[in-house]
Amino acid sequence: MKKTRFILALTMAFIFLYATVSQAWITRVKNWLIVDSEITGATLTTVDIDSGSIDGTTIGAISASTGAFTTLSVSGLTTLTSALTQTYTTTADSYTTPIAVTWTAGADMTAGGSNGIYIQSLVNEDVQNVYGHRSRIDLRSAAGTIATNQLHAFDGLINLDDGAMTVIDNISAVGVAIYSVGITAGDITVAGGGYGSFNGMRVLWHAEEDFTIETNGLLIETGASSHCDYGLNVYNDGTMTAGIWLHNNPAGGDTMACDIKLSSGATITTGSGAPSAVAPEGSVYIRTDVTGGSAGSAIYINTDGATNWQALT
Repeated sequence: MKKTRFILALTMAFIFLYATVSQAWITRVKNWLIVDSEITGATLTTVDIDSGSIDGTTIGAISASTGAFTTLSVSGLTTLTSALTQTYTTTADSYTTPIAVTWTAGADMTAGGSNGIYIQSLVNEDVQNVYGHRSRIDLRSAAGTIATNQLHAFDGLINLDDGAMTVIDNISAVGVAIYSVGITAGDITVAGGGYGSFNGMRVLWHAEEDFTIETNGLLIETGASSHCDYGLNVYNDGTMTAGIWLHNNPAGGDTMACDIKLSSGATITTGSGAPSAVAPEGSVYIRTDVTGGSAGSAIYINTDGATNWQALT
């Protein structure tokens, strides 16, 4: 009798324990099913996803927000509706490439190509300044003396292969083109009667210091063992007032020591009246106040590297 009661009590305890554990698992599975059914088509206000992946679906299609990523890989079209800001600080010997674009011609093409980084500015209203491409190298924040090899705000590089190449038009590290269609000469005017210009390329030099290093508004340099036909080639196929215009503005207090300086040191200078300044031997002076009916020579040659000028008659 006692043995029977013991077996009965043990059986009841086992049944009770099993029922309790089973109920917990049943509740957990039920919650999983509820959450899974609620996620489909539902809006969640707080989600913390620490693992896994989100594949084949759009994020932020209805209401976009911010996102932080360590690596962003995009294989299709990317559209930005606001500014792209990147900040890098390099503390080791390395090159940083904030924007890297690689385009490869996978086959011969009779038309088309690559625009690289294409920036289009639509000037439909009055504006102050518009820059299609602007780059700045700022040294004002340097704490002290710095050393540098090259600083280029814009750098164009072409590496040629040893294979055959046929050039239809031109190869240029920097290409500038200006076209005008449907406008007349009077459509572009100078505002306020001041000085204005329309340029294919403009270099504004506004450094006021007389540096100990050589300074150049434009430097054309050929490397060792290289060959260049013309350092400067002005090709005219239309109407051109002058191939080269050396424009000094004495009314503004500016001084151009000479118009042209040769590698020998000799100079070519223009001016009014007979020359009297010191100049390297062999220098040429051209008087601008001598006309066909005037007395005196229009061309002088410096003969001693000082102030002796010989008039050519």
